[in-house]
Amino acid sequence: MKHAVALLAGALALAGCAAPAPSSPVARSDAAATLTAWLDAAQAEVQAVHASLVEARRRRDIDAALAARAPDFALVAVDGSQRDLAAFEQALRRFDARLLEIGPATGMTIDRIEDWSPRRPWDAQGEVLLVLRVRQRLAGQYQFDDGPQAVAWETLARETWRRTPAGWRQVRVEELGG
Repeated sequence: MKHAVALLAGALALAGCAAPAPSSPVARSDAAATLTAWLDAAQAEVQAVHASLVEARRRRDIDAALAARAPDFALVAVDGSQRDLAAFEQALRRFDARLLEIGPATGMTIDRIEDWSPRRPWDAQGEVLLVLRVRQRLAGQYQFDDGPQAVAWETLARETWRRTPAGWRQVRVEELGG
């Protein structure tokens, strides 16, 4: 059971963290003229942020892992408990204190786009939201009280992202379980 708790901490440590977006983070989705083109571009942009996240986590760069979070970010765990941005940062720091290695099987993959707002996002001048179903995988080595052990964990999450002039910012992560 204690190992399950540590794996949950791993989920919190990886769930939806984001590193800085590419230098022109919204150019492709901003240039889209149809819904299909916009959705394809937006998904690719967020997937690139996810890839940057994994690299930031490998370096244990918490500042980079928090860089694409919205100030109103919330993480909702499977049990319904919630963490705001400050509590999420604390969870990352606790997890990193015992993290030995993040393995190559670690990653985040967008399974599908669930929703978006407004209905014509390519025409939007204001806020644009994107809701995604994401498969998160964590594999590596973790220091438990009884010694280092390999860990492997996979779960689904629903992530809400907001497009800003500075790039995509993660607003909410809801863990859905495995």
